[in-house]
Amino acid sequence: MCNWYAKRPEARSPARIVRMWKLATVALVVDLAAGVATMFAQAAPPVYFNHATIFVAPGVYAALLESGFLRNDFSFFRENTATAQRDGEASSYTAIYVSGQRTYLEFMKEGSDPALGSKLGDVYLNMWIDDRRQLPLLRDLLSAKRRDSTLMIRTVRNGQNAPTYDAVVPAGGAKDVLGPGVHVATVLKGYYPDGITREKGREGRFLPQRLLQNITGITLTVNDAERNRLVEEFRAYSYRVNIDGGRVTASSPDVTFELVPSKPHAPRILTLEMSLTRPAGEQRYRFGEGSELRTHGNSARWTLAFSSD
Repeated sequence: MCNWYAKRPEARSPARIVRMWKLATVALVVDLAAGVATMFAQAAPPVYFNHATIFVAPGVYAALLESGFLRNDFSFFRENTATAQRDGEASSYTAIYVSGQRTYLEFMKEGSDPALGSKLGDVYLNMWIDDRRQLPLLRDLLSAKRRDSTLMIRTVRNGQNAPTYDAVVPAGGAKDVLGPGVHVATVLKGYYPDGITREKGREGRFLPQRLLQNITGITLTVNDAERNRLVEEFRAYSYRVNIDGGRVTASSPDVTFELVPSKPHAPRILTLEMSLTRPAGEQRYRFGEGSELRTHGNSARWTLAFSSD
């Protein structure tokens, strides 16, 4: 029987054996790392945009409340007062809700919720996962991206002490979600009961005979601290992030986020792109100073301007 390997002494040399062992070790480490990354990616659930909480000036809030177009034609529309228990403290808040099929807007007056800080122009991008039990995994992914704080999972309860949702927040609680110099951040939530979807959560709050279908795009002017924080968060959610100079685009399962660098002394801008249930004419609606909604065909654009710091 011919032993080809035995006929080549150099194949059995110590140096060659060491080289082969090193190559095999590197290949094994690479394979293991790729396998772990794949398992992590497969285990992480989709993270969806659910709603934006926007703190506006009292005049804008009043104009929204008085708008017959919003109340009767554009969407499900309601002002509601509720109680939330966060970190052992109960607080009441009042908000206007403009609801689509899967996504909605929550408008509040500046300063109306001390538990959140609620400065003019503050924006909370509330994110959703269908399986609340996956929050610990995403908390760890966020913690790995954000090395500046310890993140915890806190349960928010309603006025009857029943759990409403669990949220990933800094150890200091909801008041520390934004932080110094930051007006916008995402908040990841898992809602009760377990397994509820956004569509299920919107049942009774989506009126298909009205115009609003869903929010499809969000553009914000941001400072460096806000942009860096949001990029970290979007990457933890496995969004496709593209950075082109100062502009950032992040693609989620059904909403595209765009971050535009703010300019000194220029107003901060929030633009909401929306799909409509049916074509609408070219119309423009203003709600106080710095808030304008335009409809065109099957889409609408809502722009809000806030004075810079």
